[in-house]
Amino acid sequence: MKNIWGASASGTSGVEASFNLNGNPSNYTVQMNHFTNQRGKQSIAINNQNSPNPTFDVFHVHPNNSGPYPSTPNDSADGKGDTTVGDTYGISMFVVSSRGLTVYDPGTKKSSMLRQGFDWMKPCW
Repeated sequence: MKNIWGASASGTSGVEASFNLNGNPSNYTVQMNHFTNQRGKQSIAINNQNSPNPTFDVFHVHPNNSGPYPSTPNDSADGKGDTTVGDTYGISMFVVSSRGLTVYDPGTKKSSMLRQGFDWMKPCW
């Protein structure tokens, strides 16, 4: 998470950076997504569920000038939002921001705050 936060100039550049967790929670690889350093140009390569190494989580930055929660079709630049991606692929969509770490769960269709402020930088154990 610290790497993508740094790639986005700590949320100040107005651009996003991201990575995926592929495989499963007990045996996974981290896949960094291509970072263009251009507003609205972030692309996320998701391995589908039939892949031998499927994507199960996506972590991405929301710049300081945007909301801390995963975007919806109503408040996204592309009209789809993070929630549509989560629903389409059945994956959790995490947002790293200066306001905290949030997640969208496609199973419950809800977004929630996991850690406030920069607590997401602390180890989870």
